[in-house]
Amino acid sequence: MKQILEAMALAPLAILGQIQGKSFRPWLTEVTGLSAGRIAQGNLEKVRPSKIKQIQENSTAWAHEQGKKRGWSADEVSALIANAPKKCDGDTGPWASWIKSMEVQDTIRLPYAIARALQADELLQSLINACNNHDIDKFKQVASAHQKVNAHTKQQPDEAKWTAISEWSELGPVLNNLLESRLFDIYTALDAEWACQYFQAMRPMPLFLWVAPRINDEWDVQGGNKPSRNPIHRPVRRLLELCHALVHMHYRKHWPLFPVGRSELGKAMDLSDTLVGNYFDGTKKLTLRDYSNVWQALCRHFSPANRDPVDFPSFPVPLGIMAITWQETLIRNTSESKLKSFVLVDEDDYKNRWQRHRINGTGQPPPGDVDWPEWLLNQSVSSDSVRSSQSSGRSSSPRECQYSS
Repeated sequence: MKQILEAMALAPLAILGQIQGKSFRPWLTEVTGLSAGRIAQGNLEKVRPSKIKQIQENSTAWAHEQGKKRGWSADEVSALIANAPKKCDGDTGPWASWIKSMEVQDTIRLPYAIARALQADELLQSLINACNNHDIDKFKQVASAHQKVNAHTKQQPDEAKWTAISEWSELGPVLNNLLESRLFDIYTALDAEWACQYFQAMRPMPLFLWVAPRINDEWDVQGGNKPSRNPIHRPVRRLLELCHALVHMHYRKHWPLFPVGRSELGKAMDLSDTLVGNYFDGTKKLTLRDYSNVWQALCRHFSPANRDPVDFPSFPVPLGIMAITWQETLIRNTSESKLKSFVLVDEDDYKNRWQRHRINGTGQPPPGDVDWPEWLLNQSVSSDSVRSSQSSGRSSSPRECQYSS
């Protein structure tokens, strides 16, 4: 139980590793200086004070190194570290800091999403503390109270389930639902607050759904044969198609009539057809640096000749982070890089959460009136067969379908 909570608390660090194409333990070793073996043991709160000081020094040095690569001064990095969102115990909130890292000075601020993420940080810390104290009653009290306060129209709290629990071993299903709900609360809050600032001219839409795994419309998961090609439109593929459309619209002032094809996309990005195909099917991982290079290449392709890159529109970082995150967490491949399993996001649940955050957020710019392309608006993450099979007996989980071959 405690390991699950610690894993979610450390997930923002894992995401930072994923967007750089690195596995979690080697990545955490790079940031903290802890050995992979010590990280695997867990119980990181029992690290000796001297080791904690070393971790802090290593993490600070790593942050300065990363800032230098981005052209930041040492004072700017120090200010960012000093102003990181803090929990009640004075420690940095990992999820809140993850959101804050996506702010852009004088352009995009995310106070609402940061506050929601900090609530999750506080919850995780309180539950971990209850585990450390072997206090299941306190654990249930904290979890139930949090779920009650943060319930929304689709996910009503079930106090009877918490009350009925008397053993730690019984917590699994109800805790998993709670943690999944908090995770999607963070994602949808970020989606709602960031997108309306980056795409101020556009009609507000839950954009992260457009880089979530999307099932092939012709695949009947419940009984039909799996298509030999493209059974799933993976997040990275959807990200590249979306970015092509966004840059096309920016420079040509109209949307492409259809999602871009692989060959055309390769020409626009100055990449081989094979490499684009590898991105599409997941055999080639996309890093945040790759994503930045792709955006620059698309801007060069569509902009007037000899346009200075400083005039290119800034690339939408959260879209790339979410696409990479969802590709790494919602899709599993076999050792031969074939599709093994996937999870579909519950689209209705996601939209309900997003809309709630749109209403609750303050200081947002007025909504734009430029429409998105019809082919994008008509894309659904699931097929008719999935939706019909899930029409009854729905759980409170924000996932709609989980498939394993």
